[in-house]
Amino acid sequence: MSKKILIVEDNELNMKLMSDILETSGYEVKKAINGEEALEILSEQKFDLMILDIQLPKKSGYEVLQEKQQDVPTVIVSACCMEDEVMKAKTIGCLDYITKPIKVIEFLAKIKSFLAD
Repeated sequence: MSKKILIVEDNELNMKLMSDILETSGYEVKKAINGEEALEILSEQKFDLMILDIQLPKKSGYEVLQEKQQDVPTVIVSACCMEDEVMKAKTIGCLDYITKPIKVIEFLAKIKSFLAD
């Protein structure tokens, strides 16, 4: 059974890049383009990992982290890489903080490490 990953990203190119990388690697990917959609999907399905942007329409990544009902491991992928943003995300409970633009090999290696049994 393949691992299920929810990608929450409002930028089409970033979404395509991340989903293509993960689907090619055998993961099952579900996509959300804003924070509200992410919370709705999380209320209906279980995921092994969530990849979450911070700057999203409707609800920010921080709001999604605070409001999500299930305990889904989360990795932030954001262009905002200031130290206080990284610390805030980790304080709220994300596993890691990957800065955009992503480096494909490094991105995939990190995701695989979080999903290793």
